[in-house]
Amino acid sequence: KNSLDKNQLMILDMLANFDWKRPIYMTQVYILQDFGLMDYLQFDGYAYRLVPILTPTQNPYEIGRIDADYAAPLLRDTFRYGNLEDPRVYADYFIQYNLSASHSREAFATVAKELLRQNRVEEAVELLDLGLERLPTSQIRFTDANTYPFLEAYYAASSLGDETAAGKGRLAAARVCPDADRVHRILPALRRRPGRHGLRPDR
Repeated sequence: KNSLDKNQLMILDMLANFDWKRPIYMTQVYILQDFGLMDYLQFDGYAYRLVPILTPTQNPYEIGRIDADYAAPLLRDTFRYGNLEDPRVYADYFIQYNLSASHSREAFATVAKELLRQNRVEEAVELLDLGLERLPTSQIRFTDANTYPFLEAYYAASSLGDETAAGKGRLAAARVCPDADRVHRILPALRRRPGRHGLRPDR
């Protein structure tokens, strides 16, 4: 590289002088790509902290390591959500946009998945339930981005022995796609047969 932008110089200066005395947090982590630091992040709920711990990125949607014992209490006890669970509170477009842009609901699922990796199933399901309680679908609608992580986590918890998790996952899926159960029942009835479009339902 033959040149550096001012924002890159600023980051280099910060890295050279902060001496780990105060944490560096970022919400837009891809600015660290040019510095080879994407694998040195820790997810703390709604921001990423630079840490001297190598965690190779396997999934672009789950960057950084997670200290579940640190992140879960932040989501559960520290962060505030403006009483969004109260149906009398009006969540306008600006609120919905900002909560979606900050991946507010996904944060619960991300930390819950780390709890599941540690076989802490009950805690994971409680955190998932809390995420839907604090950020209910009546206020913050489901989208693909903030739904799939919840479904994955609920069904993973079910596979690890939680008897209620699968039902909660199905309920969440039905809120996103009311016809999800019907489609699930129909799909096995389809098989590959010669037809005009290559697939034809059994009759």
